[in-house]
Amino acid sequence: MADDGLPAIDLPRLPASDWLQIFSSQRPWAPVLDGDRSLWVKGPIRDASVLIALTVRGGVLLTERSPSMRQHPSQVAFPGGRIEAQDRNATEAACREAQEEIGLDPRRLRPVGALPPYLTGSAYRVHAVVALLDDALDLHRQLEPDPNEVASVFEVPLAFLLNPRNHRRHYWEAQEGRRAFYSMPWLCDQPDAMRFVRTANHQVDRPVDWPHEFFIWGATAAMLRNFYQLLHAHRDLIPIGC
Repeated sequence: MADDGLPAIDLPRLPASDWLQIFSSQRPWAPVLDGDRSLWVKGPIRDASVLIALTVRGGVLLTERSPSMRQHPSQVAFPGGRIEAQDRNATEAACREAQEEIGLDPRRLRPVGALPPYLTGSAYRVHAVVALLDDALDLHRQLEPDPNEVASVFEVPLAFLLNPRNHRRHYWEAQEGRRAFYSMPWLCDQPDAMRFVRTANHQVDRPVDWPHEFFIWGATAAMLRNFYQLLHAHRDLIPIGC
């Protein structure tokens, strides 16, 4: 575990004004990791954007990438991708990618801020945009995931993600020495919180085991841990019992 003696954060449904106050605060805080790019990784850095979508019932939307994807197949990820020339900013890119990948209507989102950029081993500078969903979301009826990119869409409770007892710290040996990464394995046992994506012939692209464990790790887990660090630094601004 990687709780480091830190407390779980019981996060109520905050209004956008409270989130804007947190993200506009000048209070110092430090991400636990700012990237996983090693010295042996060469090539130019490209900008990308992902969406941390906070649901009405207190969760975060994540995807499991299609096993046919060229990069990071079958890995858990936020909806997102490269920032394109037509995107005005990282927020617009994150919302566009979420619409393209899982069919999430950008009009349902209220962006409230972003985490510090995270530099991935695949040479992306990732901007994690945090946004509130304005109403309840039915994963099975109100989303249209692209089966070429997405194998499943699921909602992880913030109560799980914001409890450091559920965070695991691992190490690997890079050229420059020992490096850390995080994981947060989550076992989903609620049918309405998970949707496996069907292909054009209406077949699930892999067997469905139930309950299903999603192995959240790498850059996605690191950004979630950084999200926790942000909230921990501003925990006095979080109303209790609302």
